[in-house]
Amino acid sequence: MKRARFVASLLVAGLGVAAMVGFVVHAGPAHVAEVLFRMRWVVAVAIAFEGVRVVSEAWGARALYGPDLPRRALVRAQLAGYALCYVLPAGRAVAEACKAAMLSPYLPRARVVGVALANQAMALVAVGAASSLCAMVAHARLAGPLATVLAVHSAVTLGAGLLLLLTAARRMPPIGKRVALLAMLASRVAQAGAVLVLVRAAAPHAGVLDGMTVWGLHLMGASVGDVALAQLGFTDGALVLGAAAAHLDAASALSVALAVRAAQMTWVAVGVVVGACRLSPRQGTLVSLARRASGASSGGSLPCPVCPVVQREF
Repeated sequence: MKRARFVASLLVAGLGVAAMVGFVVHAGPAHVAEVLFRMRWVVAVAIAFEGVRVVSEAWGARALYGPDLPRRALVRAQLAGYALCYVLPAGRAVAEACKAAMLSPYLPRARVVGVALANQAMALVAVGAASSLCAMVAHARLAGPLATVLAVHSAVTLGAGLLLLLTAARRMPPIGKRVALLAMLASRVAQAGAVLVLVRAAAPHAGVLDGMTVWGLHLMGASVGDVALAQLGFTDGALVLGAAAAHLDAASALSVALAVRAAQMTWVAVGVVVGACRLSPRQGTLVSLARRASGASSGGSLPCPVCPVVQREF
């Protein structure tokens, strides 16, 4: 089973890379390179926006964990979780499982599991709310299957988040939920800022509604691409397919997708460096925790995507 899952992950990743190569060829390598060169300084702004997202989610997690958790441990767990979230399939579930295992020496198991559940639910609610807003903005612009997929994605994601909040409410911490939800929403606002800045840099004629359309397509592609390593080919494909609706050409849309990925990978590298250090002998390294979490999330089920890995650690 593990070997089959590994082979399937490699196959999906390979298809994603092939799709990205195809998108570049379709858009024109020279044109893509020209747009990326024009955007080179704006990528730094996108990296800063991603940093705001990391800080915002850490602030929300701090409200849920309470003051007993050392700040250094929280920062390390958040950065490591960010790296896993954007690299591994089912990234958010794997990240929350790893964060629960990393922070379990400092807090009771029930609390870290409850916070992981709360983070998972609130992340879904925030993505669903943002996608719903983007779907309303892009409704008149998109047509055909892409509009349907965007609408279904926003409804399903928001519904899943609300359902998880309701069904697992008793297992979540009684304090900090409002602050944590605001932090998740603020994180998505920062992501919107990054996308809007990049869209404007790629296409100076683009407006706010064009940027919102691109943001919605990106959120949809990221959710659908959760089955693939680093969402390869999915976020890029969503933007290329919906480029016309945002008044972008294929090269500009693909350049925005690549710039967003560059900003994310910058913080992924930071998370890998911070999280790759040896944890306690009982827990092992971040790599071992990620393997266990990935296996658990593949075999586990909602509403508790982190319980299997946490139970293994104790």
